[in-house]
Amino acid sequence: MAEEARAPGILLLAGEASGDLHGAEVARELKRRWPRARLLGLGGSRMAEEGVELLAPFEDLAVMGFAEVVGRIPYFLALERRLDGILEEGEIDLVLPIDYPGFNLRMSRRAWKRGIPVLYYISPQVWAWKAGRARRLARYARHVAVILPFEVEILEAAGARATFVGHPLLDRKDQVPGREEFAAAYG
Repeated sequence: MAEEARAPGILLLAGEASGDLHGAEVARELKRRWPRARLLGLGGSRMAEEGVELLAPFEDLAVMGFAEVVGRIPYFLALERRLDGILEEGEIDLVLPIDYPGFNLRMSRRAWKRGIPVLYYISPQVWAWKAGRARRLARYARHVAVILPFEVEILEAAGARATFVGHPLLDRKDQVPGREEFAAAYG
C-alpha cells in the first residue's frame, strides 16, 4: 500500500484587521481547493473561523507609534524566532504574507533562505513610500499578488513577478450602500 502524501502546510501571516479579513477569504479558497491543507499563522477571528490555526492573534501584532513599537520589540523577536523554528521543521510548503510589510518582509526573507516559496498577497505600497521594498519583494517572493492594477508595472520594473488579482473590498459580492442611503440610515 502506498504511503499517503502529507497535506500541504501553508503559513498565512496577517498582522492587522484588514489582513485578517483578506486572509480569511484566502483561507476559505485554499480549503476549497486543498481540503486537507494545514493552514497556520498569524491573524484574527475571521481567519480562525476559516480553519487557520492561530499562532498569535493580530491584536498582539497591531502596534503604532514609536513608543508602542519599542515596548513590543522583545515580543516580536520571540515571535520571529518561533516562526523561524516552524519554517525550519520543514512542514511549511508555502508562506503567504498578507500586507503588514515590516514584519512580513523579514519573514519572507527567512522563508526564501530556506527555499520555501513565498506568495506575497497585497503588496506593500511601494509606490507611496519606501520604494526599496519593491526590490526586496522581487528577491524574496516567488510571486506578488497585487490589488491595484498599476502595481504590476512598478513591481515588474524591480524584477518581481506580479499579478493583479482584483481588490478584495471593491470586488465584494455584497452591496455597499450609496452615500445617500448610508447618511439616511445613520443620520
